[in-house]
Amino acid sequence: MKLQVLPEIFDYYSFGSLQTLQQQRPDKKFFICSVPDDYSLLVEAGNEITDFDEVETGWRCICVKGQLLFNEIGVAGEITGCLASAAISVLVMGGYKTDYFFIQADSLEPGISCLQEAGHEFVD
Repeated sequence: MKLQVLPEIFDYYSFGSLQTLQQQRPDKKFFICSVPDDYSLLVEAGNEITDFDEVETGWRCICVKGQLLFNEIGVAGEITGCLASAAISVLVMGGYKTDYFFIQADSLEPGISCLQEAGHEFVD
């Protein structure tokens, strides 16, 4: 599978309420989770984010290059399994067209290595 490392660094914020999450106005890349008792924002570093409860900084993103079809099975499992075998924690986000795998910046090089060893190709 072809993978790509995005150049941005991301921060992961947790909010105490939906209202507080909705008050944020990120102007760079972001993902939002809004389900009862879990209001979070994964956003490119450099956005002005306020009134958050917790933040984890320094996430890097590896994404599947190209569009995934809905009938493709096991893509996320294959990638997360490779990363788990290297003891790398991963946060998975799915877009409509592809999947995104966030790992801590200090795990990026080992993550790339284990994925390459499993046969995945990294492209620009």
